[in-house]
Amino acid sequence: MSTWVLVAFLMLVPGTGLTLTARRARRQFAAEPGTFRCRVRVCGTPGRLWPRLRQRWSRPLYARWMRDVLVVRRGAVLVREIRLPARVSGAGVYQVPREDMARWARRTVAVHLLASDGSRLDVAASEDDRMELVGPFLTAAIRGLPPVRVRRRPIT
Repeated sequence: MSTWVLVAFLMLVPGTGLTLTARRARRQFAAEPGTFRCRVRVCGTPGRLWPRLRQRWSRPLYARWMRDVLVVRRGAVLVREIRLPARVSGAGVYQVPREDMARWARRTVAVHLLASDGSRLDVAASEDDRMELVGPFLTAAIRGLPPVRVRRRPIT
């Protein structure tokens, strides 16, 4: 019983080895190129790749694309990486209503993903991370952009 108390104490007291290791791993993952903060939710029933994912937006997570696999890092102390082989649906990037993302980011965009296990996910990120959000599917980032005004030259 005393070993369990010691393990619980080491996990809960800030500054212990396990907490420092988890923080270092989170910082290393976040510092890699192409990493972005996001929130994820499932649309419909959860798939077998991430069975505990719910229909509410998750807490803020870190993610990055490795080719066509979205790697999501989750867990505060026990680090877990979930690998989601997925592709962006044809709808592209869309704006998330502000009331859905209260107190997270001023402008939030999301993309609808189709995972290899058949599940459908929404991944949301700040509008500044739009290119990292779509990853290798760059054409999805082009859709939904505001129209650009083109100045016309007078014909002489």
